[in-house]
Amino acid sequence: GKEESDGCLSLPSGLSVNGHLMGAPSRPGHEERPRTYLDVITIVVEHPHASYVVNISQKGVTLYGEEVLVLPLIQQATISKPPLAISIWPEANITIQIESTVEFLVLLHHYSHPTVLQLDHLGFYIMKGQGLSASAGGLLGKLLYEEGDYYVF
Repeated sequence: GKEESDGCLSLPSGLSVNGHLMGAPSRPGHEERPRTYLDVITIVVEHPHASYVVNISQKGVTLYGEEVLVLPLIQQATISKPPLAISIWPEANITIQIESTVEFLVLLHHYSHPTVLQLDHLGFYIMKGQGLSASAGGLLGKLLYEEGDYYVF
């Protein structure tokens, strides 16, 4: 079955990142290590002049702001809504920049013949994190402290 869990990474200026986890069976011989994949990532940017919600799934990106923009992952697109910038590279990745201090990369992992050990999923990377809060918590906050120069989920 599916498992649900949310992680949150926050900036004092109002940035949070939540991920929806889908469970996966353990690798044979490694039953003690649970495996999870992200199938939805939601980024909320609260800015004094505008607030945005970016919802990323395996099918597309939806940007909620003054209006709702639905962007499929089959065509290249760049959206600029300061302080937010989103770039879509078809069927490969999405970059999300917030001002000049935070940049996230979401990779689209697709398998030709998915199995229970290789499920299509989203990879989440923190490419630039100077603006991230030291008090970040949740699953994504945990990444900030346990990984190296870039952060992966």
